[in-house]
Amino acid sequence: MTGTLFALVLTTYLTTGEVQESVIDVYPTYSECMKSSNELHISGNCYPVDGIVNMNGEVPARL
Repeated sequence: MTGTLFALVLTTYLTTGEVQESVIDVYPTYSECMKSSNELHISGNCYPVDGIVNMNGEVPARL
């Protein structure tokens, strides 16, 4: 598989004031990710997987 994968991310605001983000699933295209969000009736956001893995300057582990 080539190209960018997209993760459906659900953001939850806890009563303690903290924010928790959970990846629901990963899709091959942005449109499939958004379609799933609508089908699941959740207000999730679709982000490129590479953008999630490399947040805050983190570098993914290599084999």
